[in-house]
This record gives sequence, C-alpha cells and structure tokens, in this order.
Amino acid sequence: MKYLKYFPIVLLIIAIGYIAWLYYNPKIEKVYIQIKPKAELIYVQKSDGGQIATVQKQPTVAMTEVLSNNYINYVQDTIVKALNKGLAYKLQVQNLTKINAVLKDSLSKKNVLIQNVNKDVIAWKTNFIEIEANFKDSTAKYNYNAQLDVLDYSKKESLFGERKQYIAVTSPDKNFKINSVENYTKEIKQKKDFLELNAKIQGLYINKQLIPYGGLDLLFNPDGRLKPILGYGYFYDYNSGKLLPYWMTGLQINLIRF
Repeated sequence: MKYLKYFPIVLLIIAIGYIAWLYYNPKIEKVYIQIKPKAELIYVQKSDGGQIATVQKQPTVAMTEVLSNNYINYVQDTIVKALNKGLAYKLQVQNLTKINAVLKDSLSKKNVLIQNVNKDVIAWKTNFIEIEANFKDSTAKYNYNAQLDVLDYSKKESLFGERKQYIAVTSPDKNFKINSVENYTKEIKQKKDFLELNAKIQGLYINKQLIPYGGLDLLFNPDGRLKPILGYGYFYDYNSGKLLPYWMTGLQINLIRF
C-alpha cells in the first residue's frame, strides 16, 4: 500500500509520454485519394416563388475528392492561370464553388415594348431580361441582368450535434433554376498545442471553511480530451496562519464540448 501514493505520478508520466509520442509521431497519411459521395442538393421554397438551393460543405485535402478532373483542369488552366499573372508566389485555392443553372421563361405581348415602331424589329422586356429580334436580317440581341446570391452558413441539428457548414445559392429571378452546386473547401488542420501554463487563484470549501489557494498549473495536450496536469502553489493553513506549498498532479478528461 505504501507504493499506492506514487500511482498518480506514474499515471501522469505514462500519459505525458503517450501524448508526446502522438505529437511527434503523427499518423502516416494515405497515399491514395478517396472520392467522397456527392453532397445532396436540398431546395427551400421562398415566399416569392423562387428557390434556394443548399448543399453541405465537405472540407477536403484535395480537389479530386469532390470535383471532376475535367473541371479541375479547366479551373487550373483558365481561372488560376489568369489570377497568377504578375504574382511572385502562386496562389492557393481555398474555396471553390461550381453552380450549374438554367434560365427558363416565356415572353408574351404584355412584355413587348410600346415604342416598337419598326415592323422588322420587336423587343421584349421584363425585370431581368431584354430581347430585341430583327426579322429582316435574322439577328437577335439580349441583355440579362443576372443576380446570384451565395451564402455561407453553419448550423447544428441538435444541442450536442456537430456544427456543419453549408452553402445556399439563390436568385431574385424565380425563373433562374439551379440544377447543381459543387463545392471544394480546403481542409485546414490546426496544429495542436503540446503545453499550456496557467496561473490560478481558487478556493476550496471544506467543513464550512473556505481554503484559498493559488499557483501555476502545467497542462499537457491542452487541445485534447485527455489533459495530464502538474501544478505547484500555496494554500492558506488556518491552523498555522501561514501559506504552505503544495504539489498537485492529475488528469483532466473533457466530457462535453459545445
């Protein structure tokens, strides 16, 4: 039984050693790319008759996990190449969203402009589109005032559920139908801290007496769920009327995160 008092110290040393091993020996990354299933497109009806298309974000390391090779080549050869002009250091794509949509509408006599006086030319106009057709030379001109609203948001489906990231796409033109939304979001892995030093001033209520104490705590693996702790400080002893030193060791276990 006399060795039992050393058990917390041994446990602390083992926990620190294990966490240190994980910290300095990360898992070997997979050498292949796993294609993720395409995120489901969900439609929400607006009060004006239009629709909002929403899709859940899937943070990934590589574009090829969520986008086709043909589209990636198009992005690299056109968009990225154009943006890289004049840059000393090449850009890195952090977020990319591909939206496929179609505009379907019909024009009637009520959309014909009153000022049409040329028999060979007829023009229509709505809140978003203008079309002018010339029947004499079989030509047409059009102008579409496009507006596309893209909203990034997050939500939780339950109190203890994971917060998920979404993209919502819509247009004030209810004839603008969104067929698909594909998104690439670069996964950013935050480096975890190994040590954390904290100062504390606390009180311990025992037998109707408040015992104040304070000192320094050295916390290992502060971002993890298992956190070995080693502390030193002073507490007030009512019997002697002095501040007496103490050593403290233990293991903090994170049970719930909001």
